[in-house]
Amino acid sequence: MPSRFINPLLLLLVTASRGHLAKQIQYLKAENEVLRARLPEHIRTTPAERAKLLKFGKPLGSAIQDLITIVHPRTFARWVARESGQIQPRSLRRRRTPEQIRALVIRIARETGWVTRE
Repeated sequence: MPSRFINPLLLLLVTASRGHLAKQIQYLKAENEVLRARLPEHIRTTPAERAKLLKFGKPLGSAIQDLITIVHPRTFARWVARESGQIQPRSLRRRRTPEQIRALVIRIARETGWVTRE
């Protein structure tokens, strides 16, 4: 008999809490928009910040697209794919100059007197 009264009470508390949390999230999103309007265009995140965003954002699944404001949802999806090993990060090194261009530069340097040795 007591469980008959407790279940509706718990349901009422959970529902009220969910509505309250939704209002808090709505406020925080609005506040976030105001703060971001005052920041420069690009926000650079550190690896630790990305890890934190991934930790809390991944469990939300596709709902993250409605919430995320600090980076584009595609950027977040790319972070998730990198973390899971689906894609590898691009190398930040400069590509090697093709041999034909190197030879041409050396030839021009010799012909103009810029370089006397090879």
